[in-house]
Amino acid sequence: MDTLLITPSQFLLDDGAVAESTIREIFFRHWEKMKDEFLAAGNQINIWRQTMINDTNKYADELLHALANDFNRFKSSCQQQCDENLAKAYAYHEIQNVELYNELCESCRSLKFQLARLESATGELHSYRIVTIEEQIEKERIANSCVNESQTKSETKHISNSEIHQYIDHDSSLSTLSSNSNRPETESILMESSKQCVSIDIASNNESNSNDDEKCPTCYMIFTKDMTIDKRSEHVQEHYFND
Repeated sequence: MDTLLITPSQFLLDDGAVAESTIREIFFRHWEKMKDEFLAAGNQINIWRQTMINDTNKYADELLHALANDFNRFKSSCQQQCDENLAKAYAYHEIQNVELYNELCESCRSLKFQLARLESATGELHSYRIVTIEEQIEKERIANSCVNESQTKSETKHISNSEIHQYIDHDSSLSTLSSNSNRPETESILMESSKQCVSIDIASNNESNSNDDEKCPTCYMIFTKDMTIDKRSEHVQEHYFND
């Protein structure tokens, strides 16, 4: 069965053998897939182990060769100095100079020789580790959480930008209205009230000026309505000429 599915009629008429076989086949395929992954991982580990053994053996041989070369150089230098001091010892013995011989011995004892030494190296070493199922699940959970958090931040930032653009567009539309509409409500009310007061004052002044035009500014005589402006002006000037 390639699809591993049975029809409703098969399921109803089956005595259970087909259903059981289908379930077993599904899990057998899961098992085969996991077995292949298991064998592939084990083979990779064995290849890595053999590679590490070969590399370690090669590196160890290089260390031993370098150590042997350094020790051979020490032997050569040590033999040379030994021969030189032996010649001096023979000379001191011939002249029976014990003091010089003792000084020579002390000088030989104080000689310092060095040899190559080992120290721990902390170089990078390629290796493997087993990631358990629990670790894989936890890593997937953390990765999904980070993705969801990133998407949430991105959506929030997009919404905030949209609100800012909407606010700017709204504010721009309001700027086309009168400047009073951009002021607070209380300030607008005060401005309207102030305008009304100014209008009343202007009307009162106009009315007062109108009444003043009907009187003579000197004798306060009320001009008749049929008196022209010239006659009114002539009447006012007569007061100044009479004075």
